[in-house]
Amino acid sequence: MFWRKPPPPPKPFYREKPVATAAVILTMVAMFVLGPVGAIYKGMTEDLKKKADYETVILILKQQKEKDDRQWVEIQNNRKQQQMTIAPPKNVQVMKAIELKVKKLTPKEYLQYIKMAPAEQLAYKKYRTDITLWP
Repeated sequence: MFWRKPPPPPKPFYREKPVATAAVILTMVAMFVLGPVGAIYKGMTEDLKKKADYETVILILKQQKEKDDRQWVEIQNNRKQQQMTIAPPKNVQVMKAIELKVKKLTPKEYLQYIKMAPAEQLAYKKYRTDITLWP
């Protein structure tokens, strides 16, 4: 009765004209550009594998260990120097500390100073340079 034929399958995408051209171009690019790049990369890695043998790696590790050991010795020396107290050289004599004598106002002068106007107080301070402590 209702015998239908199934619809025909769609055409493959690679059969279409623009896509086929792009596929051919990409294949050519891959073959002529990426092929030599891969060969060069493979040759370089083989050279590097020959250069980096075990003796070289061991030498590099020893150099790093020596460098780290020197750094630790310097760090310990710096810590020791920081912990030491500063002492004068043995051949130098240390002078006694100089005691400063501070001259203060007498109570009578202080009362006169308080009674002065602010401008006069500033002038008095400039005049009396021998007094080191001011109220």
